[in-house]
Amino acid sequence: PRDVESLKAFALEEAVKASKGEYDSDKSSL
Repeated sequence: PRDVESLKAFALEEAVKASKGEYDSDKSSL
């Protein structure tokens, strides 16, 4: 389903941000 792909893409983006040290605490609460 598209929802699963969206979650994967979102998780990937968050992982990239976290690895770059740009993780937002606001997004972690979503």
